[in-house]
Amino acid sequence: MNNSETVLHFIDVLLKESNFTRAASELYISQPYLTQLIKRIEHKLGTEIINRETIPFTLTEAGVIYYNYLETKISNKQKLAEQLIPYASPNKELIRIGVLESLGTFLLPELLPHFMFTHPNIKIQLSENFPRVSEAHLLHEQIDCYLG
Repeated sequence: MNNSETVLHFIDVLLKESNFTRAASELYISQPYLTQLIKRIEHKLGTEIINRETIPFTLTEAGVIYYNYLETKISNKQKLAEQLIPYASPNKELIRIGVLESLGTFLLPELLPHFMFTHPNIKIQLSENFPRVSEAHLLHEQIDCYLG
């Protein structure tokens, strides 16, 4: 899987659940798929990233490095998108909104269409993450506001 945001989300849920079956269920994927994905990542890196020996699961030292790499990659992608907005949409202002995943699914479809219609000069960049990640983004000025 090449999508850094998805891999990071899968790792976050796996760490939270400390169980492949429960994590897969929460992610709406099969347990064998999640297990094989983590094994493929570990094989590719040549080391384990998840310490499965203790409950709760934790990242290994290599896992922390990989996790930070994914966060940096995502951050760089967002920075690139922000830097290109003046060229891709020169007449639009960007508002970067972080939102709790479960909240965004239900709240934003109710709010954004009307807002976008009444403010056509605004471009919205959404970032759905866990509160811990969104808080870090807010503190590092990677998002303008957080709905959680």
